[in-house]
Amino acid sequence: MKIELYEVKLVKAWSHEKGGKSFCLPSSSPEAAIEAVLNIEPYYNPDWGITVCKIVNGKRLKAA
Repeated sequence: MKIELYEVKLVKAWSHEKGGKSFCLPSSSPEAAIEAVLNIEPYYNPDWGITVCKIVNGKRLKAA
């Protein structure tokens, strides 16, 4: 299992943070990264929007 770095962004998470709140964490897949972030922020409603990017050499790439 390969571990990669992902950025998970919770869209519209808090009104004072216009773009939402982002977390960067190592994970085995984009789905596992989302699950880990939702464990950290259990009151966030996923229907508000979640975006996931893979971080490669310091650049954000759209996660498959």
